Amino acid sequence: MDRQLTSRTIIIPIGEAVYNAIVDSKKQFQLHLDSLIEQYPELFPLDITHGYIFYGWAKSCEKIQLPRRRIFLKYSRQEYLIHPISVAL
Repeated sequence: MDRQLTSRTIIIPIGEAVYNAIVDSKKQFQLHLDSLIEQYPELFPLDITHGYIFYGWAKSCEKIQLPRRRIFLKYSRQEYLIHPISVAL
């Protein structure tokens, strides 16, 4: 089956200060994200349990002044943008 690449957003329940403290460290961010996946599975796509990889950064824009990570789900081949709940779109 040919899966089309799509882009989606996951908003994680984390304060901006904590987010800023861990976002630049792939390892710290992954540990925190894995913990959130375990705590709040309803916030994440089901396919995330099959694995994900970090897929770079989102482009900056005037509206959002935070660095935002992207992840790629291995099974569904979907790309997700991750940002904290404090970002109002």
